[in-house]
Amino acid sequence: MDTAVVITDQLPREAEVVTILRDAGWEVLVRRPAEVSSVPRDRPDVVVVDVPEDADLTESVSGAVALPLRADVAVVAVVDVQHVHRAVRMEGLTDFVVRPLRPEELRARVRRSFSGTARDSSDRVRLGELVLDLKGYEVALRGEMVDLTFQEFELLKFLACHP
Repeated sequence: MDTAVVITDQLPREAEVVTILRDAGWEVLVRRPAEVSSVPRDRPDVVVVDVPEDADLTESVSGAVALPLRADVAVVAVVDVQHVHRAVRMEGLTDFVVRPLRPEELRARVRRSFSGTARDSSDRVRLGELVLDLKGYEVALRGEMVDLTFQEFELLKFLACHP
């Protein structure tokens, strides 16, 4: 069974995110924001941060994206519409879902984030035979370097990180 850690201020029975993921077959562990440092011991496959409407997005998510997690652990945020412009640019955030939640969208985004890309500790994104070096702005396909413009690289990076 796949494990999701949901970081939320809500009680587990009140958190819509928890219910949706459990109904989809995930083992869900709930942690309060103050307990974020314990998340690596949970060995999650994905971390979902339930950002409260009145919270600061960066403050809510920064603890989760800074965790020493396995390279393939995705961090997904559940945000309100006013946070979208910042979530798009947030480094370390794999994906986000906008409220009001639609169960099928949350399940699909978490599943895709969990299985779609793997990041290793050297800031590389691997998607099949495609490897993106996020720091060096280099792309390799089947071991061959691919020459891209900056804009092409950024578009490819976005698509690879949001399959």
